[in-house]
Amino acid sequence: MNKAKKYLLGFVSGVLIIAILMGCAVFVIDPFFQYRVKEDKYKLSWLYNSPGLAKNYEYDTLLLGSSMIQNTDMEHFEETLNTKALKIGIGGVNLDESGRYLRLAYDRENVKDFYVSIDFASLDDEGTRTPLYLFEDDIISRLKYFFSYEAWLRFIPLDIAFIVAEKTIGLPESMKEETEIKRVGEWFPSAVFGKEEVIDNYTNDRYSVSAVDKADLENKMKTNIDKFFDIVDTLKGNHFFFFPPYSSLYWCETQEKDYFEEYMRVKKYFCEKAWAAGATVYDFQTAEFTRDLDNYKDTTHYKVDINNWMTECFAKKENIITKENFAENEQKLRNNTDIFRNEHTFLFK
Repeated sequence: MNKAKKYLLGFVSGVLIIAILMGCAVFVIDPFFQYRVKEDKYKLSWLYNSPGLAKNYEYDTLLLGSSMIQNTDMEHFEETLNTKALKIGIGGVNLDESGRYLRLAYDRENVKDFYVSIDFASLDDEGTRTPLYLFEDDIISRLKYFFSYEAWLRFIPLDIAFIVAEKTIGLPESMKEETEIKRVGEWFPSAVFGKEEVIDNYTNDRYSVSAVDKADLENKMKTNIDKFFDIVDTLKGNHFFFFPPYSSLYWCETQEKDYFEEYMRVKKYFCEKAWAAGATVYDFQTAEFTRDLDNYKDTTHYKVDINNWMTECFAKKENIITKENFAENEQKLRNNTDIFRNEHTFLFK
């Protein structure tokens, strides 16, 4: 009996020691920036690192959105707007996820400006792909972090490999977007832009909006907008929502698939909620360059120059939509789409 007790005690002690060592290792390495951001380095995964950056990075302005903002030149953004900014660009980010990041930023005393991109393609999505324990700071969430599969089997080994490579042979230029916070998520270095590329992607049904579930689409989108604005707190600072400039081909495709009008109604609904909350709304979707497919790599993703143009519009207060000019602005979008369709009849039935 004494031997059994001794064995059990030794086993429990060993488990506790291993658990403590594992927890300490995660705390020190901190692969997801949950405790600190020691260097201006972004380790490997915007999906897992972003909550920690929102909690611990030094910034006074949050730029939040999908792949539509990932190529934003943050040095240009900060210089133009005279700010210290954090970019959280998560491909396909939805309003549920955006709301969680806003909550984290609201807890930061010095964050006063919030620029949030609004993407139609994800307005009907719910849930988050990032583990919820990374958004929270309670004991259970911390324990989940210390012993998580993501930390131990996915990213700590890669973090260590990156650190060793950087200190010895150095990292190639192509890896910079994986390691620098200001370049998080950049995809333009490997992208091919141009009319031929866009048309090829479109005709071969690549990056299509066909995956949209039209069943009760408008109500689902409005419900998610309502939930989002239950979180939005304009007393925390200045809120700037903006609609990114998809190509005219994107809008033609929504017409072809028969939910263009739903999107227009939802866009107005979002704006009305934003205006009521005291936020500013920018609409970049009426720009004439949206008809020029040489600015794009597919129906939605545009060149870096356009990201910089949006930054300059923020600084100049240009392309703001209000109750007074909303109808005129929507008509511009419709006109752009009609002109493009007439110029590219070969693409449509």
